[in-house]
Amino acid sequence: MSQVGKSAVRAWMVVILLGAGVLVYADMRLLRASRPDTPAHFDLLTEDSGGNLVFRWNPAGPSLSPAENAELFIDDGPHHAQMLLSRGQIASGSIQYTPFTKDVRFRLVAHAPGGHAAQESIRVLGTEFGSADRAMPRHWTRTRDPGTVTIRVATTK
Repeated sequence: MSQVGKSAVRAWMVVILLGAGVLVYADMRLLRASRPDTPAHFDLLTEDSGGNLVFRWNPAGPSLSPAENAELFIDDGPHHAQMLLSRGQIASGSIQYTPFTKDVRFRLVAHAPGGHAAQESIRVLGTEFGSADRAMPRHWTRTRDPGTVTIRVATTK
């Protein structure tokens, strides 16, 4: 191969390697922006409220206060729900959930400006809250169907 041919091959190799590097860099930026990357301290807790679970978080915490929105994932045995929470819903600090089973996991992912996200989860096991698989006396009436979520919206400034 002549010197000119070798130079052309080297030039193309440099172009290809630079192009691959740009693609890898762009892909890594997209992956980083799409995954939660900040350890969160949402002060999550749950409590039983007459057969319902109240899921609470601290809306004034450093990971939640700047959040533009948040995703709430609920895994309840084989049942799964996902909802997008607005700033007002985040500011309310809680939801009320009527479970299907005795194995419920809440995961909150807060999305802050700039593509940063933080997440935290909590799991509730074996509690005697109002699960659908528990027999109820005939005279009782279920006030909420399993899977019902109640969210209050707080006014934000």
